[in-house]
Amino acid sequence: MSYKFYEGQMSGELPPWNQHLYSKGGWRKSAHLKDNYNGIDLVGGFYDAGDYLKISHPLGWGVSNLILSMVEFKQAYDDANVWATAVRNMKWATDWLIKAHVKASDNPRDNVFIGQLSGKNDHHYFGRPEHAYNERPIYVADSSTGGADLVGEFAAAYAAGAVLFKAEGQAAYANVLYKHAQQAFAFAEAHPNTWKVPPGVFQAYASYWPEGYIAHLAWASAWMCKYDADMCPTANKWFNNALAVNNLRYGLGYDWDSTLPGAAALMISMSQPSASAAKQYLEDYVLTKWENSGNKCPQPSYSTVCYTPKGLAYYSDWGTLRNTGNMMFMAALMGKYGNNKQAHICWARSQMRYITGTATGKSYLIGYGPDQPKRPHHRQSACSARYTEPCNPFNGGTCCAGESGVGVGGCCDESNFRNPHPAQIVLAGALVGGPDQSDNYPDIREDYQRSEVALDYNAGFTGAAAGLAQFARSGGLGSCHGGSGSGGGGTPNPPSNPPPNTPPPNNGGGNGGGKTIPDWQKCGGIESNCPASSCGDGKWNGFSCKSGSVCKRQSEYFWISSTVSAVTPDGKAMGAKGTVALSSAEVGITWQ
Repeated sequence: MSYKFYEGQMSGELPPWNQHLYSKGGWRKSAHLKDNYNGIDLVGGFYDAGDYLKISHPLGWGVSNLILSMVEFKQAYDDANVWATAVRNMKWATDWLIKAHVKASDNPRDNVFIGQLSGKNDHHYFGRPEHAYNERPIYVADSSTGGADLVGEFAAAYAAGAVLFKAEGQAAYANVLYKHAQQAFAFAEAHPNTWKVPPGVFQAYASYWPEGYIAHLAWASAWMCKYDADMCPTANKWFNNALAVNNLRYGLGYDWDSTLPGAAALMISMSQPSASAAKQYLEDYVLTKWENSGNKCPQPSYSTVCYTPKGLAYYSDWGTLRNTGNMMFMAALMGKYGNNKQAHICWARSQMRYITGTATGKSYLIGYGPDQPKRPHHRQSACSARYTEPCNPFNGGTCCAGESGVGVGGCCDESNFRNPHPAQIVLAGALVGGPDQSDNYPDIREDYQRSEVALDYNAGFTGAAAGLAQFARSGGLGSCHGGSGSGGGGTPNPPSNPPPNTPPPNNGGGNGGGKTIPDWQKCGGIESNCPASSCGDGKWNGFSCKSGSVCKRQSEYFWISSTVSAVTPDGKAMGAKGTVALSSAEVGITWQ
């Protein structure tokens, strides 16, 4: 199912194999056919989330994780008959990432990479992508900006693609990808900082820890080691460097901004010299924290992992299922390579049963399971699948012939997006952000914290699904009981120096103190006392929070609600996206 979601997110001239082609009765048409950087073609790729930005950082991270799942759990892909689909999708991504390396050179300082295509304009466009009329500014990483975090993800995706396509018998294409990986990695090593857009510009993904780029270099070089043994000493060096940074070593997340767990899994899988330290870090510390079901919610977001009343391992207030799905993937990999294999497999299965509703009666995977999300934070899905030209600009979107009002038969505009009608297009395979620490899910389209879908949301979840399907095939799930919160192992003594990775308070502009609000009231923008002169998220006045939550400005563009008053925002920008689908009742999800 994940690849159905990914193909719904494709940009550019859609290929004939896309599952959603309008010409074949679907809902997608080719779009954004003029994307370019100074005349260099940037058509193609994927839309990041519920709007139409194309962003290299989460795309690169997502691609490398999807390929890791393909490499490690190929039998599951073959059994589900989705291997060819996955390969096509990965090539669609790597082809665009090659385009996004708009100036390639063996001199590190001469390279230029696309970091973000479009910006705040796309947040304020609510129509279908083929009718978009807003400007699409482009922001790059070059010698003036640096950006080892961003470009490290380019290198990882190129190298992962090289591994995949070499195995597919496409040696020439693999060599091209690996050459780009070498150039990207050299740029990243020469520019040891995190990427930033110019001041005042909306940045969808901004790394939190200033030293976080070290983990991106560890992740990228580990992939390069997998393709080219000559890179393995470099990979071990960067992994050990990352492990020595307390903010990285004691973090519990795995996502586009926190990549050390993935680097550890790769080093373990290749039996590298650093594998022992990697296993101690990933299995004995990180996964032990995640699998400790005795630590109950509520707890401050991003400070630890706690368990909701119905058994979800909860880490983040923003898109918590993304983090859980990603760590399920790490657990599946340790179910293959770790010391405590069965505990990791059973824990991943317990979380899969929660997410798909097998254990709770509530699914968070659109198109699968009981009581699915009905209002994802996704513009086109709020609109009708079919329409009649002409379509004219209207109210932040478009109105086509015969359309009026909102909902069924309504215009594809801002009013329609903000109306509470169920989505008119089923985003099959999309994983939403998820519930709060009390298992509440409001299912409000404007709630980008819980209802958003994005490319990176599905990446780790897809890998976990593939791993569980492969374990089910070999009988590896037989000893797992049916609970949704069964964990494995206890919690180790916390490190005395430094404390666990708890982000510092955000003392940015705006309503820094926050306010407690009534049940599911709006949080953000105009209705949170945001001065018009500095309110970057003025249109986002529908963000919702649970009763007793604190609504607080997170940045110039975003607000965040916390269910625990002591929580501090994580400082990250946006999350993002997609799923696989497995055929095993033991897993609770079906591959499609």
